[in-house]
Amino acid sequence: MDFLWYTVAVPVTFFFGLYVALPIMVIINPWLQTKMVFLHIVKAPFVDYSKPKRLGNKNLKSGRCFYLPVTNGVRIGVWHVLPESIPEPEQEEDYIHTLKEGKPIFIYLHGTAATRAHTPRMNMLKRLSSLDNHVFSIDYRGFADSSGSPTEEGVVEDAFCMYKWVKEHCGDSPIIIWGHSLGTGVATLLVRHLCYTKEKLAGLVLEAPFNNLRDAARKHPLSKPFRFLPWFERAFLDTAAQINISFESDKHITHITVPIMMVHSKDDGDVPIDLGMKLYEVALKNRPNGAGPVQFYAVNHCGHIHISQAPEFPYIVRKFLKTCGCGDSSFCDKDYNCSTDIDWAALSPGTLDHRADNKDQ
Repeated sequence: MDFLWYTVAVPVTFFFGLYVALPIMVIINPWLQTKMVFLHIVKAPFVDYSKPKRLGNKNLKSGRCFYLPVTNGVRIGVWHVLPESIPEPEQEEDYIHTLKEGKPIFIYLHGTAATRAHTPRMNMLKRLSSLDNHVFSIDYRGFADSSGSPTEEGVVEDAFCMYKWVKEHCGDSPIIIWGHSLGTGVATLLVRHLCYTKEKLAGLVLEAPFNNLRDAARKHPLSKPFRFLPWFERAFLDTAAQINISFESDKHITHITVPIMMVHSKDDGDVPIDLGMKLYEVALKNRPNGAGPVQFYAVNHCGHIHISQAPEFPYIVRKFLKTCGCGDSSFCDKDYNCSTDIDWAALSPGTLDHRADNKDQ
């Protein structure tokens, strides 16, 4: 009898907690959505963020860590990785002087969970550096060694503070904002503000983007067990909007005038490529007249976090830099035709895999 009781009671208790108690808890305490959206408590233990070159086997050839004060006691952790062609200075303070040498500067805004020390993110920093670019990678408030707690407004403020700092020290060197996953929502809102205030910016890159958080949550694999519930939207979607977390990139991108590149893997299981295509279609049709071109690239077999390892990655980055007017003037498409790993037919203009708005060129 006891065995029969446990056989019935344990599953009933589990499913009641999962499908009834948890949604009710989120509805009553919508602030829990902050932890569910940002997942900033998910991070590897015992990481020394102050020494980026010594972390694991990522083999960064350079790397400086510093802390940037934002507001109200919040400070964020930052890494600065140098272009591959620039030797590492003997003094860390001399990193700043290299910013005025004219090389492109990427500000990298990562996605949900983990930190700037996450291996795929470090691989991205290494790859962009190998293409001779500066890269700044930040951890938003509440992530890693940054203080405070994340909100949509707060993480955008963190990114804006990083932009202002770079702008103050880079002279005429071009700045490009690069967002990944949830970071594309941060980047799009940030760049909307920069375009409105007519700040200096060369371009925007959106890696694995989505159109808005509501649709992304519906499609995310973690929401799959709950989608059939009649109260799914009330518990898990409306509560996020209730505490002002929406990341409506499809609204913000219509105000962006700088060149945009989107890149998405066809097999992305976290943010399906159709959400990126929806954002692309909005950008293509609804941005202001005279806005810079918008390009969409689809790559193969990179999932959600490994686009930096795509064989065509150097090609699309250098091509976009040239579009922004800050790339190598000697860049030419034919220079890459020797690679047998790239599906050149898929990257040809006019296909579903690479679309470019050239109406203003």
